Amino acid sequence: MESCRHTGERQFQRSEYLRFRHLEYHGGKRRRFDAAFFQSRFTWRTMEKNGLVAQRIGSQSWRTNFRARRKAHFASPGRRSRIRFGALALRIPVCQRRSATRKNRRRLPGGTPRNSSAFIWNAPIRHPKSRQRLLLCFRRKSREVFAKETVGVVCRQTIDLRLQESVPMRILQLIDSLDAGGAERVAVNFANSLVGKVAFSALATTRKEGVLKSEVASGVGYVFLEKSGKLGLKACRRLKRYCESEKITHIHAHGTSFFTALMVKLMASDIKLIWHNHNGRSQAIKGLRLQLMRFASKRFSGILSVNEKLDRWAIDNLCCRTTAYLANFVAEPQETQIPNDLNGQAGKRILCVANLRTPKGHMTLLRAMEEIARLGWTLHLVGKDSQDGYSEEIKAFIGERNLGNVIYLYGARQDASAFVSACDICVLSSDAEGLPLALLEYGIRSKPVVVTAVGEIPNMIRNGENGFVVPAGNPKEFAQALQKLIQDEELRATFGKAFQKTVIDKFSETVVIDRYLKWLKDL
Repeated sequence: MESCRHTGERQFQRSEYLRFRHLEYHGGKRRRFDAAFFQSRFTWRTMEKNGLVAQRIGSQSWRTNFRARRKAHFASPGRRSRIRFGALALRIPVCQRRSATRKNRRRLPGGTPRNSSAFIWNAPIRHPKSRQRLLLCFRRKSREVFAKETVGVVCRQTIDLRLQESVPMRILQLIDSLDAGGAERVAVNFANSLVGKVAFSALATTRKEGVLKSEVASGVGYVFLEKSGKLGLKACRRLKRYCESEKITHIHAHGTSFFTALMVKLMASDIKLIWHNHNGRSQAIKGLRLQLMRFASKRFSGILSVNEKLDRWAIDNLCCRTTAYLANFVAEPQETQIPNDLNGQAGKRILCVANLRTPKGHMTLLRAMEEIARLGWTLHLVGKDSQDGYSEEIKAFIGERNLGNVIYLYGARQDASAFVSACDICVLSSDAEGLPLALLEYGIRSKPVVVTAVGEIPNMIRNGENGFVVPAGNPKEFAQALQKLIQDEELRATFGKAFQKTVIDKFSETVVIDRYLKWLKDL
């Protein structure tokens, strides 16, 4: 095993390190810092050679007044360049480097994780116009101090490894409602799965309760904020009091609930705010709305996205330094009973679980069913009916084409998983998606699928291997894919088993939650 040594007796094994951060400094008038993560070997001898001085400022209670202590300094004889960098102070002797003018000083993005407890710096000192590297390595649970005189340097080299130890995570999931939707179900799944894995798991809903409330586990703390109006200041204060009483350390805001979480963050700055973006149409956000989201993102500790495109959008358009792609997950399937009101003939049912909203592209599916209605199969639509113009358009289409005995609407159902188990082919015809949770429900129950190529779906479904993927808004190709599955029962079984294996390997609860907790610890 590779290791890092200093000039004394202490040896650090590479396995002890938490992570490395690489920062490159560009001299000259235009100065900028680029951050990327990597792993490398370096020694205390290199630090001694370059005469680095790194020391801790503030006391162990630096967290309480973080803003007053989050300046770090690159100091040259007679002058200082101030750079924000967590709660650390850096001083590097740069006797031959030209001093920077005040207007050219640049703040360093990033910062040190509050839950880390050790650090090691290495900073080669070169010509002012050449690059200067800073290598930072964090190691946990260390309370050692090393001090060594550096030859040929004015300052003494000091490495202070005493940082605040990690505190137990107490995480609150925040969502606007508990209606039967994808983001709502993800919030409930996270709250339930974290019970026993963190010190405390809670769920808060801002505006409305719903059918998913009954699925909240008994070990999950629950609060309904009864938010009304645009700002909902009373609800924000109610949430702040709840966070203080339960000592919440992280608020995980799903979808549009980030605004309520942001208000609490402004009132209680110690809480870490994570925003989870489920909206597959975020890339279309422009103008004032984008500006407001950019302003809000400055307060986010991290952003999670349900697909890689949304993650790239967050990096390019928002101001949060820590972003990640985290897949949705699905719990292990449980035994269910066939719903009493399920229509159609057994063995000839097609199911679509999606709320009646424009991005779900129901009209593509209805036109495809019109072409295969003669085959005797029926379509079952499960999802919230908002009783709006889009819903009326769907109902009018069914009535005009005399498809009332072929297409059935059930509205929002708490037993949606029972419908999945009772049907034979499952579909999604969305025009825009993130990572649909309904698709994972299909896969965990080994159902063959026909889906559209939007969002993260093409990365889950390999066309012709574990399902059929067709272009969005193309009823003809959708109908052809359905006919292939209808006519080949063996192909349906093959696709179902292959898709189930994909979901278990990549989107199971254990895999995603472990990745999520590791990401939180590194914030």
